[in-house]
Amino acid sequence: MFSTDTGLQAKNGVILIFLALGDRLPEMKPIRHTKTARLRALKMYRDDLDELVKLFQKCASLTISDNENEYGSLDEMKNTVGPKIINLDIRGENPGLHFLLNQKEYQPGSATPAIFNELRTEETSDAADNLFREIKDFLFDYQRPKPLRFLIPPITAAVVLCIIALYAVVTKLQGQQAQRVPVGWGMVVFVIVSILSVSLGIIYARNYLRLETKRNSASFYVRNREEFAKHAVTAAITGIVGWLLGHFGK
Repeated sequence: MFSTDTGLQAKNGVILIFLALGDRLPEMKPIRHTKTARLRALKMYRDDLDELVKLFQKCASLTISDNENEYGSLDEMKNTVGPKIINLDIRGENPGLHFLLNQKEYQPGSATPAIFNELRTEETSDAADNLFREIKDFLFDYQRPKPLRFLIPPITAAVVLCIIALYAVVTKLQGQQAQRVPVGWGMVVFVIVSILSVSLGIIYARNYLRLETKRNSASFYVRNREEFAKHAVTAAITGIVGWLLGHFGK
């Protein structure tokens, strides 16, 4: 067995060794990771896309592509695919940054993929981090409104319809001679508001990138007229059915 004095000497020796090596031990520092940002649907015209490319031109080299081709410029891309952008991949090297449009991710238990746009660094450096923040702030200004905001009108219409229906039921149970309550028309208004709100929500959940200037691009109605026509027919049929229920269900 070691004596107490021997144990103290060994302990002191270990302390002296650490003190002697203290100046040569590496200091603690945080581990750097690449950065990434997920963006909502974007709405950008040619002038906006030109500004985005200019930001990426701060890299030593730049590549513009989609799922099929690589292009030397946005003009070449427009001549190949037309004014509407479906897929876009912009990659810069030195510093390494990457922008991807319409990425898909399947969530567990969901058959429908989540669609998002992604900006990420591909190296850990101050230059990459600084340019990442600059491009991210630029793209944030072009994000479309959140689709959930379009749920407010149908929810409001549903609440009003429930109040009208409840008033009609209470009045009938009490045997009072109240004014005629237009439940059928309330249902028609609710359905129409719901369909229009859902349509707008679907439209605003999509990316809208054009290789034309805003002045030369089609108006909101023109580019979405097929969507509106489809839902207008559905709303008209539902309105007729609602009116018939309200008229003959009195």
